[in-house]
Amino acid sequence: MTAVAAGEEAAARLRLLNVSAGAKIRLVRRAPFGGGFLLEAGGVRLSVSRSLAGRIYVREEKDG
Repeated sequence: MTAVAAGEEAAARLRLLNVSAGAKIRLVRRAPFGGGFLLEAGGVRLSVSRSLAGRIYVREEKDG
């Protein structure tokens, strides 16, 4: 489950990369030293800054 609380420009960019309300996303990797994150959504991998990642709200799903 995903919700996005970002400005219209950032939200539009994220929608193009399959990150929108209700989307399933997966954290692939965290950059060291307080850097960004590598996420996967809908088969697309994307790198987001720590600032933008802080505007993406998720609920963890437990594996079956």
